[in-house]
Amino acid sequence: MTEAFLFLVEAAVLSANKNLKVKGNLRFDLKTNEMTVTDLQALSDLSGIPMEKIPLSFPMIKGETLPSQVGGILGISLQQLTASSRGIAFSPADVSWSEGSMKFKDIPASFTGLSLLGVVNEKKIIVTKLDGAVGQGRINGSGVINDYLMLQDFDIEAVFKDLNAQDLIPSDKTPVKAEGVISAKLKCKGKGLSTDALKETLSGSVDLTVVSAKLKDINVLRTVLDKISLIPGLTQKIEAGLPGSYRKILTQEDTVLSDMYLSMDIAGGRLTLKDASLGANDFQYKGNGELGFDGTYALDGSFLIPAELSARMVDSVSELGYLLNEEKQIYIPLKVSGKVGELKFKVNIEYISKKIVTDQAKQQILNAVDKYLGPKVEASGEAGQSAPEAAQSAESGKVNTREAIGSLLDKLLKK
Repeated sequence: MTEAFLFLVEAAVLSANKNLKVKGNLRFDLKTNEMTVTDLQALSDLSGIPMEKIPLSFPMIKGETLPSQVGGILGISLQQLTASSRGIAFSPADVSWSEGSMKFKDIPASFTGLSLLGVVNEKKIIVTKLDGAVGQGRINGSGVINDYLMLQDFDIEAVFKDLNAQDLIPSDKTPVKAEGVISAKLKCKGKGLSTDALKETLSGSVDLTVVSAKLKDINVLRTVLDKISLIPGLTQKIEAGLPGSYRKILTQEDTVLSDMYLSMDIAGGRLTLKDASLGANDFQYKGNGELGFDGTYALDGSFLIPAELSARMVDSVSELGYLLNEEKQIYIPLKVSGKVGELKFKVNIEYISKKIVTDQAKQQILNAVDKYLGPKVEASGEAGQSAPEAAQSAESGKVNTREAIGSLLDKLLKK
């Protein structure tokens, strides 16, 4: 036992079949009670491991989100490992994962063709390359975990390219079906890999791009207009008054969205969106909001209808004219919330009712002012002043008076 000897161990780990093979050279030092292994190589087939047994064997990860299936060959090789009463010391180990696969319960697509290269030493795990497919898309990344046994201080970067929304969101469990091609860049860091630790320490950023986006079986414009209960039968009145080419906008079943870019910050277990912009041919939504790790989200923002379409709608329902902004767009304060795959719209009815009432009151007062000031002046003018000049001067005075009263009304009505 004083000389190194070759050993080979095969075993079944959490499986009915042998799925672990370890070989190397082993030497015992009876004087120091040390065991030294050199040229260690280990291979494990992960495909036969039932994931439901993992929490039973490793109670520290009980309650954490784990894949429902894992496959591939995990390989470890290192030059030397020494075990003694002082603990275990080993040289940097090369780690690889080939032909890897993962399946999560709540994600339709599987992760396939995964490959990983990395290095593990006594203090950190370094992943130099992770690459694979997610449905029809790709993922690649890298990262490091410092003090992986205790602190688990990590720093990760990943790129997702050309992922189909249908591969990420289960359509059979969501009322709104989303289509589109998603690409994203993720940078994040934190301390601890448990769900609770991630909620407290995770920080970073996500840059998200979506092209060919579509919401199936929902007409967003019509749905939002239906929420304005202050004007009974609003959507029907608009539809009846619109020309045929515009009427289709309210009758189409799906909503085709413009390509979009979203930048999000990660902190405190939530993703924060600032100045997000989502649009289609018949509306644009601008707002800020948050997305939680549990999939819930809430956005507060402005729903804007293009000027040309707004003008047509105002022709059909005159009350909508009170909702026009300076760009002649119908402006509706709107909150969008729910869980991923859900859309719940809440219109700020208080704002809309106040806007309609106050603007109607202002218009009636200004109409009375116009009546009091009289019709357009057509005077001969004072000495040294021509009739057109006098008329222009009088009309200018009326305009100035009207603007002054309008400004005062805005202040009084707190527009």
